[in-house]
Amino acid sequence: MIPRPTIAVLFDSLFDDYEARLLAALRAALLRRGARLAAVVGGSLNAPSPVVRRRNVLYDLITADNFDGLIVVSGCVGNYIRPEDLAERLRASYGGLPLVSIGTPLPGVPSVSIDNRGAMHALMAHMIERHGVRRPAFVSGPPGSHDARERLAGFCEALARYGLAHDPRRLVQGDFLAESGAAAVAELLARNVPFDALIAANDPMAASALHALKERTGRDWPVTGFDDVREALSVTPTLTTVHQPTDAIAEAAAELMLERLADPAGRPGDRVLPARLVIRHSCGCQPTLPLPPRPRRSAALPRGRRPWVRHLERRHPALAGPLGRADWAEGLLDALERALRRADAGAFVGRWRALIQAGHDAGLVEAPPWYELLADLADAAEAGGAPAARRRWLIDAAGRTLLDTLATLDIARRERAERATLAMHRLNHDIVASFDLDALRDIVGREFRRLGLRRGWVSLYADAGIERPGRHLHAVVDLEHPERAGGAVFPAERLVPGGLRAHPELESAVILSLFSADEYLGLAVLELGDLEAYSYEMLGAHLSAVLKGHRLLERLRSRARHLEAEVALRTRELSEANRRLEHRIARHRATLQKLRNRNRVIRRLNRELVEKSKVDVLTGLLNRKAFFELVQVEIDRARRAARSGADDAQTRFALMMIDIDHFKAINDRHGHLTGDRVLRRLGELLKPGAVLRRIDLAGRYGGEEFVVAMPQADLDSARRPAERLVELLRQERFHDEHGRPFGVTVSIGIAAWRVDELDLETLLQRADEALYAAKRAGRDRVAVHRDD
Repeated sequence: MIPRPTIAVLFDSLFDDYEARLLAALRAALLRRGARLAAVVGGSLNAPSPVVRRRNVLYDLITADNFDGLIVVSGCVGNYIRPEDLAERLRASYGGLPLVSIGTPLPGVPSVSIDNRGAMHALMAHMIERHGVRRPAFVSGPPGSHDARERLAGFCEALARYGLAHDPRRLVQGDFLAESGAAAVAELLARNVPFDALIAANDPMAASALHALKERTGRDWPVTGFDDVREALSVTPTLTTVHQPTDAIAEAAAELMLERLADPAGRPGDRVLPARLVIRHSCGCQPTLPLPPRPRRSAALPRGRRPWVRHLERRHPALAGPLGRADWAEGLLDALERALRRADAGAFVGRWRALIQAGHDAGLVEAPPWYELLADLADAAEAGGAPAARRRWLIDAAGRTLLDTLATLDIARRERAERATLAMHRLNHDIVASFDLDALRDIVGREFRRLGLRRGWVSLYADAGIERPGRHLHAVVDLEHPERAGGAVFPAERLVPGGLRAHPELESAVILSLFSADEYLGLAVLELGDLEAYSYEMLGAHLSAVLKGHRLLERLRSRARHLEAEVALRTRELSEANRRLEHRIARHRATLQKLRNRNRVIRRLNRELVEKSKVDVLTGLLNRKAFFELVQVEIDRARRAARSGADDAQTRFALMMIDIDHFKAINDRHGHLTGDRVLRRLGELLKPGAVLRRIDLAGRYGGEEFVVAMPQADLDSARRPAERLVELLRQERFHDEHGRPFGVTVSIGIAAWRVDELDLETLLQRADEALYAAKRAGRDRVAVHRDD
């Protein structure tokens, strides 16, 4: 057995809530077993998008030099490839590594999956028996997905069991993305086929369909989902769904991997885990505390303290780690017994809350295991012979504490995510303003450490190309040892200087590919800390954008240096020629005139180069530096007008901050080329004469943010063109490279001032605050900052 194995886990996205929860659970499960985890965030294999293919370069860097085993989240990574082809590809690429699959059972590979078919059957039984559904419509997942096929099979089997006809007109093909849920509703209504409920193969499609049905028909419909991701609780009404037990999945996968490492020649069997039906409002029910159903079996329950302690420890082995002690069960039962004797109920509730908090911090973030433990405590109280009223009161109090604690922890998680988002926003602003590599290294290191990342590397390809990544990297950022950054070049398959095995202190990490739409850039290997999982992908996207900008600027600088050298060389040649030809001036006037003309062309090109340096290449608007230079000129003019006693309108100044809503999602779903077209269209609308006045100045602030300076304008006069811009974009439809339409909205914040009252930095801050107010209010709107 390897003393401390390092396990790679292949994910296709950490923005997906299921994969984010699975990452946290796998990390906890592997760490408890003395193993290290490296989350390799690539994309779906064989995906048609070229962007995804640039993410998948990470899969080629997984070798036995860094890893001892490989867990594949095949239910996501393998959406576009048949299970047998995926298994063959894994064996061909990583034949020397022990393999475990999560999600899709793969031939010859130990796999952990859930009973998709049985869970869907249970959900349909609830809808048919409890709600009288007779003509359900079904939105399926991608045809290449094992989970999608099994869920559809469970749906069809349930219909057959209850003697209901399966009408193919009520089956709509989806792709597990939210947009396909709304599209399925439109297609069902267009077919004019009657249905009395909508069953979706996952929660994002269900949430989208629920809103679309309400909007199109004006009434509530029974709608259910599958997976129990965050979207299930964030919609109104909350979704009835099927909960995937990611904690149990992670535990089973970790056990299988450790078995493979201990006995490489062994053949551990597949694990198929049950999934729980979670009843909420969207089916028409009133949900209650979801304790597991318990048959009357008091005679089979343990008797006495020690048997109950062993019973709880055996049923909940993962809870020994969170409190750092093995006697958690004995302490909890002791507190329960005292509470049942009316001695100290507060001590039991406090110990129960502390256990939930400690477990959550250790990665046990799933609610159902806590419900299982609470149900076991109810059985223990019953076996102890306590009065029924006291038992019910105490268990109900523990249930309320459980719900309150989980809600509090979720709020804390959201606050951490918001702080991380603000920190990344600040990081983006700082690094956009400086493309110097040394300054970029300092800024990235400072901001990453502020986010709590203690260890990590950002490395660039030393020999990257457009069509393929490089074979060597050099680290430009080393969070733990900044002085080592920019050191020697190392092979790309090592991932970090010296390889992962040279850094045993790195217990868990996220590995990201850094790339642009047309170029491989490098890798980021970051310590997995307390940030939300999707924050790491956001960091990777920010880094990719900045590094691409740095590379473009370096190329422009190199070209400028080449032109300068060319000009200097030609100038020296002309000077020497002039000296040699002075005595033949009269005879060679025509030649001399040609040389002068050439010099004028060179000077004109230099002037054009200077002018182009002020313009954002993609949108045609002013870039950030040029914008603020011209704004300062306007401010100085307004201040001179104020000093000369000009009327109030001459001294007014308004500033507008514009941000494209969900721009990251546009790039992910429709590609960066489509995102560029959106940016160019917004640039066209911000050019003088379209929406703005001739005297207004518009510039690209960074990424999907734009800023407009409006001299001689107050809040009301600035608001009118802002609302016009929001309306124009709301009505416009864009199309991606596949011809699929989508809409774009913007959020706008406005602030105004008198130039003798505030400074530009304060005005910019107020406009930014108004922008965030617009986003918090639901986006696709204008907000103004007023001094009350």
